[in-house]
Amino acid sequence: MLGLLASIGLAVFSGSADGLATVTREERRALDGDMLTGKYPFYHTSSMLQDEASSLASSCSGLTLSTETDGDASVPVARLGALGSGKELKIVMVFGEHARELISPETGLAWLRKLCSEEGAQLRQQTSFVMVLNANPVGRAKVEGGEYCTRTNENGVDLNRNYGFHWKAEHADDDESGVGSKQGVPVEAFSSGSGAFSEPETRIVARLINQTKPDVFLDVHSGTKGLFMPYDWTTDPIENEADRSHMKSVLQEVNSKDCPECMVGDCAETVGYLAPGSSADYAYSQGIKYSFIWEIYTDAEDAQEDAAAQNAFLARKKASTSLIQESRRSGVLASGADVNNGDVPAWAAGEEAVLAPMEKEAKFHCLLQFNPLTKNEYDSTVLRWTNAFTTLTAAVRQLQGAA
Repeated sequence: MLGLLASIGLAVFSGSADGLATVTREERRALDGDMLTGKYPFYHTSSMLQDEASSLASSCSGLTLSTETDGDASVPVARLGALGSGKELKIVMVFGEHARELISPETGLAWLRKLCSEEGAQLRQQTSFVMVLNANPVGRAKVEGGEYCTRTNENGVDLNRNYGFHWKAEHADDDESGVGSKQGVPVEAFSSGSGAFSEPETRIVARLINQTKPDVFLDVHSGTKGLFMPYDWTTDPIENEADRSHMKSVLQEVNSKDCPECMVGDCAETVGYLAPGSSADYAYSQGIKYSFIWEIYTDAEDAQEDAAAQNAFLARKKASTSLIQESRRSGVLASGADVNNGDVPAWAAGEEAVLAPMEKEAKFHCLLQFNPLTKNEYDSTVLRWTNAFTTLTAAVRQLQGAA
């Protein structure tokens, strides 16, 4: 590894924004295998996120930090009370629901810093915030260790399919496909859990929603660039035209000021696939009139290549698993045989040899698709979306004042 670092240039890790900005896709690919923060020191581990949030508490008026628990699950939450009097706008924000979307909690931490600044104190005069800083800590830890495609929690469940509004039983090996303009296009499938709210992390978020009864709910993701509102479970629009109009007005304001290239609209209809049991749909069902899901980043350079690499690996792995299972059922392959040992037919060992490099390539593309990998791009992404959160707050307050 030292030789590889020398050949690429140690300036890559010098902390210089210019040095990091010059890293090519090929060089980043060659470095695959290191721990996340070894390659990208501007990112934080889960413990670092909590430590940095804690360091703000002594100097940030009205900030309290807690660890919300449910069984063995623990989720860090920041609460910032309104600093002034008058009608209070209450906002709940969720970061990091999907583990591989590392940039989401990074943006949440930057937003917390901003709210604790002099500028943030003005913003908080009549606005309070409850922020789930890292909604999937166990899943994120796997990503931090190099499992860059991990999206689910410790039980292999997609948390954004586990909420109790139009929850639907889905499984990781299902054949999912898109809707609308993406009708028939394969969609990556994940388990939605054994039932609505089967997962402790979703129960924690639901509890915070129902305790806080906010005016605004925002769930922050990455993988594309989009500003979305319910519904996720159907392509039909929200029945209440006033709610839909108000939410769309807010999103158009953010679109105009902060992300002109972002898609805007009803989530399922706009992105082209259904997501029953999502957090934003659940929040809206609980009476939150401004309920959003934002997608804040995608690798614009080679998004199609990233998706193709992941899909090729997943398709080959699914076919290989099916073949091995069928061989065991038919008796061709002994039920206890280990594909990683030498006691299997050549074709089975060959599949493992083919899948290993494909898996490494897919992991790299996952990291690249969902997260900025240079310091310059990281900083610009964080700055853009902390500005967008300010726009969101001001736009909702203006609409409420006009109501």
